[in-house]
Amino acid sequence: MGFKKLIPVVAVPGIALAMAGAAGPAFAAATSENAPAKAASASGDAHILQTKKSWKCSTPKGQKFNVNYSSGTNSTTFYFNNHCNQKRAFRVYLVDGVGASMGSKCISVNKHTKGKKKVWHIAESVKKVTSPAHC
Repeated sequence: MGFKKLIPVVAVPGIALAMAGAAGPAFAAATSENAPAKAASASGDAHILQTKKSWKCSTPKGQKFNVNYSSGTNSTTFYFNNHCNQKRAFRVYLVDGVGASMGSKCISVNKHTKGKKKVWHIAESVKKVTSPAHC
């Protein structure tokens, strides 16, 4: 990599830092009030708080079917981990901005499976998540 190629790479972050510093504490205070709630993880990274749901397995004893999610503007990603010896499902109920029901989506999870599923929704949000017997 030549000297000419390094200049834009170094200059752009430097300009961004200078602009952030020039904005001062007033800009930092305005943005921190409007920022969503965040929590620090063990690694020190900040992330948006997630909702966690879990249901007991019939077998094996003491194990659970877990679902975690954080509702977004246009979509919600559901992270699931099924420790059960049987197939499980979870149903997502969506509502619009005024609270009217917009239907539901059911997702089946095979036994001993860990993964994620993205549910797309425009101008809707997640009202609740349940675990029906099947979809």
